[in-house]
Amino acid sequence: MSDPLFERYKEALKAGHVAVLRGRLEDALTEYRSASAIAEERPLPHASMGGVLLRLGRAEEALACYDDALRRAPDYEVAVAGRAEALVACGRNAEAADALDRLAELRLATGQHDEAREALRRAVALHDTDARRRHADRVERLIDERRLAPPGPGEEEPEGRVAVPDAGPTPWPGEVGEAAAAAAAGDEGAVLAEPGPADAEPEPEAVPAEPTAAAELAEADALAAAGNTEAAVAAYVRVADALRAAGSSDAAIDACQQALDLAPDSVDVHLTLVQVYLDTGSRDLAAEKLLLLGRLIDLDGSLEDRERVTTVVREAFPADPRFAPPGS
Repeated sequence: MSDPLFERYKEALKAGHVAVLRGRLEDALTEYRSASAIAEERPLPHASMGGVLLRLGRAEEALACYDDALRRAPDYEVAVAGRAEALVACGRNAEAADALDRLAELRLATGQHDEAREALRRAVALHDTDARRRHADRVERLIDERRLAPPGPGEEEPEGRVAVPDAGPTPWPGEVGEAAAAAAAGDEGAVLAEPGPADAEPEPEAVPAEPTAAAELAEADALAAAGNTEAAVAAYVRVADALRAAGSSDAAIDACQQALDLAPDSVDVHLTLVQVYLDTGSRDLAAEKLLLLGRLIDLDGSLEDRERVTTVVREAFPADPRFAPPGS
């Protein structure tokens, strides 16, 4: 692909990613279709369209897009996973189980043992046959034996996978259209702090954030009206941070949305939204945004931005298969 054509492809993909981040799913479909027309041989736009169509409840169309992606790349794990989700949505559980068996095979080949086990168990749950159950049991035993066996001469200690690399650029495995592998685990229960001494000095009361946030919001609005986009976005982020500290999550999200109207691909704003989602327990939303943000950075981002996103992933999703590097 020539450089000008590749730039057009990247811009269309980026526009699709931004539209998804902003919840404009029909716009995202338009952009991904443009990307697929520019680079017909690439599977990513088709898988991305599949994910958007699933979110829109158009499962049959999503299935066709995933099939298009797999015709271009038969071992494309993202499309195999998405195809399984689309088949489930269509009520075709036996075929979905077959797709999950294939997904498990691909994950085993890349050392994603826990994820392979999960896919096999789900396949059995969807369409339980004696042959499938025997296969799943046999694979689980092999995984356990491999992990328990001591390393041979010259071998490294076996590992299941590495969630996030400690250094260097993070490979982002999920395409924009990837269906979530499993619902993120909820809180495991609050840990109650032991009471301190009876005469301990009470902590100072938190200062309400609303007055500061209101002043900052007025400043941000004024900057936006004056066309000072960069300063306005920074002010909206400060407003969102103040509202987060005060526990006003909905208002913080509103401030972020105002910033996104000015700068839809701002890493600062999207990372702030991630923190709000994490504050409120919306871990799937946070994970989806991080995956999309990673795709944007891959297309047109800096190493510094990549490291910022990687740090959040490492802290918030240390063992989430959606962020596992390929081949780990």
